[in-house]
Amino acid sequence: MSQSANATKPIQIEYADWVSDCIDDQTTDVLWVHGGLGCGKTFGAVQIHDNWILENLRCKASWFIEPTHGKVEDTAIPAWLEWFDLIEAREGRDFKLYRSKPQKLLIRTGKQKKDWHTIYFHSADRPNLMVGNKIGFFTLDEAGDAKFEVFERATTRRRDLNASYLQSLVVGAPQGLNWFADYANFVDYDSQKNERSFELWTEDNAHHLAPGYIESCLKVFGHNTSKVNSWLYGKFTSFHEGQAYPEYNDQKDRHSLDPDPNLPLHVCWDWNVQPLAWVATQNRYVDNDSLIKAICTMGESDGTSGLISEACVDFISRFNPRRGWKRTPIKIQGYATGKARSVRKAGTNFDEVERIFREFYDNVEVIAPSSNPGVEVRVETVNRAFSYGRFLIHVNDEQTSRSFLSTTWKENERKLSKPSDDRITHYSDAVGYDVFWQLHDEDLAKIPRRKIIY
Repeated sequence: MSQSANATKPIQIEYADWVSDCIDDQTTDVLWVHGGLGCGKTFGAVQIHDNWILENLRCKASWFIEPTHGKVEDTAIPAWLEWFDLIEAREGRDFKLYRSKPQKLLIRTGKQKKDWHTIYFHSADRPNLMVGNKIGFFTLDEAGDAKFEVFERATTRRRDLNASYLQSLVVGAPQGLNWFADYANFVDYDSQKNERSFELWTEDNAHHLAPGYIESCLKVFGHNTSKVNSWLYGKFTSFHEGQAYPEYNDQKDRHSLDPDPNLPLHVCWDWNVQPLAWVATQNRYVDNDSLIKAICTMGESDGTSGLISEACVDFISRFNPRRGWKRTPIKIQGYATGKARSVRKAGTNFDEVERIFREFYDNVEVIAPSSNPGVEVRVETVNRAFSYGRFLIHVNDEQTSRSFLSTTWKENERKLSKPSDDRITHYSDAVGYDVFWQLHDEDLAKIPRRKIIY
């Protein structure tokens, strides 16, 4: 039962079981909610967030985060207004809504002029602007569409000593296997992390949905078992249809750092196509606040070389030994078939690249292993790297960017689509091997967070 905002009469409010469980929980650090489409995640999040405010009256600020400001306007704000209507709260008396971006919501918490709590709405596509406030609570909605940095930044701001207890609520529909899956994919309560996870089904909220909603969803993606499990039953699954790299965002996952000849340079090859493709990478700190380095592309082949010698000349002209690159450690990486010996020539593809490079560079090494990772696990690793901000594409590497945007899965198969005239997949394939071998053994969910200064 909840009370109306003017406290003149009691109002009967029905909460979903998971919402009641969250409201009753004042000790868990993070509440994770992964559920199907239309399962009531956002409205339930509003109820939990509002209740937290009423239990922490001395805390004056919290955050409510959506993927974009547009989602704040058409998803979060309508959910809050629906809740206020249900509890008979009146705008101006009980709450004040400011729609100018960035939007914010003020909720009255007492009778004094100072008794207001401010909810700052944030957009997950601008994590660099998530600064300023000390908060006691945040809600991250549609977490599967946000980068890990959003959760990280919000967590570092959750430090208001005026709060009776600090807590976070992270909700969303599963969107493949990304950072959200790494953190939220467990059952009930994790005592080591002091976190809880809830799995919600769309059909559990069917009485609040339009008739035939679930059936209409099944018409669209019912042929894809993974999407049915994720988008109707809230389960984390790997998607194998459509875009192969959905975690890559060509606006956010870019950088403009200059290559540094004092740092090792990886040159990553794909041998299975004509023209040959290579992508160069370095591990770099992208901004002053970074605790860990990201794998950053630093150049790509021009897309015209049919011979290894031509592709090597292309590389050497980009990273000129006479302009500081002669002593740079050059690490040769790529598709493992490059280690297979040819009956038509002596040595292997890697041998030929190493031989040519040694004529111009002092420190050259082949680091490619003798076997390739499976396509599925390689693509999954790259997607997770994007979701954690561990892999970035240079603003000038347009062919590599286009490759990540355009590479798709074969219909109903766990194979990448490679047409006979393929000029799309080879750049993402080439650098994907480097990303896999650097990160596949690393537990990305244990990335150290920024130190919280109280």
